[in-house]
Amino acid sequence: MRIATSFLIFLFCHSVGLSCFYRLPAHATAMQNPQKVLAQTLLLHQQETQYTQAKVAYTANPTPQQVETIAKQVYALAQAGYAPAQYTMGQFLRKGVGGVQQPVYARFWYQAAAMQQHALAMWQLALCYQQGIGGSVDTLKALDWFEATAKASSPYTSRALWNAATLHYVQQTGRLQSMEKHWLVLAAMGDAEAKNDVGILYLNTPTKARLGVQYLQQASGAGNLIAKAQLGSWLYQQPKAKPEILTQAVLLMNQSATGGVGLGQYNLGQYYYQKRFVPAYAKLAFSWLMVAKTQHPALVNKATPLLSSLNSVLPASERQSLLKAIQAKHFPKEAFPLQIVQQQEALPMRFSTMEGFQFKVFQQWHEADFN
Repeated sequence: MRIATSFLIFLFCHSVGLSCFYRLPAHATAMQNPQKVLAQTLLLHQQETQYTQAKVAYTANPTPQQVETIAKQVYALAQAGYAPAQYTMGQFLRKGVGGVQQPVYARFWYQAAAMQQHALAMWQLALCYQQGIGGSVDTLKALDWFEATAKASSPYTSRALWNAATLHYVQQTGRLQSMEKHWLVLAAMGDAEAKNDVGILYLNTPTKARLGVQYLQQASGAGNLIAKAQLGSWLYQQPKAKPEILTQAVLLMNQSATGGVGLGQYNLGQYYYQKRFVPAYAKLAFSWLMVAKTQHPALVNKATPLLSSLNSVLPASERQSLLKAIQAKHFPKEAFPLQIVQQQEALPMRFSTMEGFQFKVFQQWHEADFN
C-alpha cells in the first residue's frame, strides 16, 4: 500500500510545529465543569468512533487512495491529542507505510502517546531509545520506558520486564535490585528462564545460595536446559557429595549437553576429562569437548588445551573416528558408565556458575499498526 507523495509532504512539511506532538488532549485540560466534562466525553466518544472506522477500513485491503484518506484521518486525530492515533502515526512512519520510513517523526509520535500512558507506545518508545531508532541511544531512558511498560497492562509486560532486567545487568546501572525484582516477578509468573537467572544470581550470593538452588531446580524441572547445566555443575562441585548426587549432577549436565547448551557440553566434557585414563571416559571427554569447541566459538580457548592433552591418551585413529562421528552429528548418546561413579572420585576444578549466563534474545516484534 502506498500513500501519495503529496501526503508525505503534507505530513512532514505541515505548518504545525513539533509542539503538537506533545500537546495533551483537550479533555485532560478541561476544567471540572459538568457541561465541559460532558462535551469532552462526547468528543472522546467521537474520536474513538472515527478511529475505529479508520482501523476497520485499514484492515479491509484498501486501495492506495483509500490508505491516504485513512492516514489523513489518523493524522487529524493524532494532532487533536488522541493517543491511539498518535501511536498509529508512529507505526506508519517507522514502517514507512505508503512511502519512506521516517523514524525521527515516529519517535515523536510514540513520545506523545507514551506521555498519555499508552502502553504500546511506551513499549515502542523504549525500543527507540534502546536501539537508537529516530535518534540517539539512551539506555537509561529505555530502562525507564521498559519499566513503565511493565507496570502497564499490555501484551508486552513480560518482554518489557526481560528487557529492563537485561539492560540493568549488561549496563551495570546501579539498579540491580530492580533487575532482581523484575526476574522475581517473571519467576512468580512461571517463567522458567527467569527462575534460571534468579538461581544463577543467588548462587553467587552466599546468603542466598540455597534459594538459588531451589530456583534452578524449578527451572530444571520445567525443562530449562541452561538451568540443568548450571544445577548439574553446581551439584558436582559440592565437597563430599554422595554418589547419588554425583549421578544426578552428571545426568543433568548430559541432558543440557544433548540439548545443545555449550556450558553443559563443556562441563560434561571436563567431567569425563578428569577420568580420561579410563578408555570409555576418554572417548566421551574428547567427543563432548570437541562438540563444545565446534558449536560454540566462545569455548574454543577453554576446550582446546584439554583436547590437546587427550592426544597422549587416545590413539590418532580413535580420535579421527570420533571426529568423523561428530562431523556427521552423531553425538554421544549414552550418559556415562554409572557403575564407575565412586564416592571417592576426585572432584573437578570449580566451574564458574555465571558462565553461560544467557538472556532471551531480543526480537523486534511486529504488532499490528493499529492497537
